[in-house]
Amino acid sequence: MNTIKPVGKGEAYAKISFVAGMWGFSFIASKYAMQQGFGEFTLAFARYVLVCLIMLPLLARKEGGLRLPEKRDVPAIFLTGVTGITLYFVCEYLGVMRTTVANASLVLAAIPVFSIVWGALRGRRYRLACWMGVLVSMLGVFLVAYFGAAQEGGGLNVTVLLGNLLLLGACLCWSTYIEISDRLLKRYSSLNLTVWQGVAGLLALLPLALYEACADKWRPVPLGGWAAVLFLAAICSALCFFYYAQAIHALSTVQVAIFINLNPVVAVVAGALLLGEGFAPMQMVGGVLIVGSILLVNWGMAGRGL
Repeated sequence: MNTIKPVGKGEAYAKISFVAGMWGFSFIASKYAMQQGFGEFTLAFARYVLVCLIMLPLLARKEGGLRLPEKRDVPAIFLTGVTGITLYFVCEYLGVMRTTVANASLVLAAIPVFSIVWGALRGRRYRLACWMGVLVSMLGVFLVAYFGAAQEGGGLNVTVLLGNLLLLGACLCWSTYIEISDRLLKRYSSLNLTVWQGVAGLLALLPLALYEACADKWRPVPLGGWAAVLFLAAICSALCFFYYAQAIHALSTVQVAIFINLNPVVAVVAGALLLGEGFAPMQMVGGVLIVGSILLVNWGMAGRGL
């Protein structure tokens, strides 16, 4: 069943631009919420409690009830929930607290390239331009990760480097999620699948959040911290999901991917203006290479009609 209302191309361009901007600001909101007292695991859990509270009634309304997944698909759906939500946000939140918002957004911009590698391992064939994009992206990620962790007096800031590596782990988690979800979408609507993946991710986050509670890491959070969680759940997850799905139906996947490259631009500027984070010149070079590599990959895939 198709639950996505079709929109015109003009509206689709506006909505995908909004999504890119909000996902850029999500790094700011996440870091702010953790600075206000949320633990990394608890923040992810609280975010998806709200997401499920929003999207479960919406699914019931859109599809005339809550249709549970088929038994044969439960393991795959649970795996996508764990990789695309639980492990992804654990790696992202642990990483973003150890590095800058600029580093986080630029490293995660390499996700499409990781997807190319996954596809190749599954037997897909890509044009030379795609593989050139992979190499350019690897160089860009190295520049962002290394120079983002470089100290002024020489050497490396190990904490920042660890944060950058955790973000690379988030890239791998999301790429795995995309590969498995692609097969599941042949049998489920995007809304139905996303909701049950959210429930699976939430269940896997529960013991991690309880661990933080047992470790006495729960503390009172001011209203601003909760406002950030609400923004992450209602806007960055629930609303942006609908806008993203509508844009995918109205535009090509290549066009949508290009617009998502606004994400790191927004995050870098917002991180500098709102959090006062610096940005090394060589990191800027790495960021340009990463964004350029995605354009190169998209051009190569467009040549195959994908």
